[in-house]
Amino acid sequence: MTAAIRALSVVGVVFAFVVVLVLGVPALLGWVPLPVDDDASGVPAGSLVVLAPTSGAAGDRPNLTSGDAVALTTDSGRLVVRTITAATPEALDVSAVGGGTARVPTDHLRAVERYRIPAAGHLVAAVPPDARPLWGRILGGLLLVWAAAEVWDGLRGGPRRGQHA
Repeated sequence: MTAAIRALSVVGVVFAFVVVLVLGVPALLGWVPLPVDDDASGVPAGSLVVLAPTSGAAGDRPNLTSGDAVALTTDSGRLVVRTITAATPEALDVSAVGGGTARVPTDHLRAVERYRIPAAGHLVAAVPPDARPLWGRILGGLLLVWAAAEVWDGLRGGPRRGQHA
């Protein structure tokens, strides 16, 4: 019985950690989690890419390297996630639909990758886009309350779970 409870606790902690990474951290920092639904981007389908908005201006653009995921606007105004294959100050070579690369001016750059989580895109795709910021803030707030309770418990010297007095 104890092993089953311990296993469920581990699964719960891992699930909570992934949920906080997927929704909590991006919402608190103003980042955008985007699920990837096809392999055209160079990122595996079903992954979640968390991006930080940028203007694309040379001073606002971080050092981009091959393999970084970025969000770009197309000529039609659609936002797409692509992987950089090469970067210059004037343009980015990115993965293209159907293979190969495409050259895109840097003023089309809208966001740069902070981190990616494989398979988490399926979880985010289940939450409506307009509800993601709210859920992220709720989860981030709950995480802060939990952390404060743990610090308080540690400061007052209360017994830890699993310890007997």
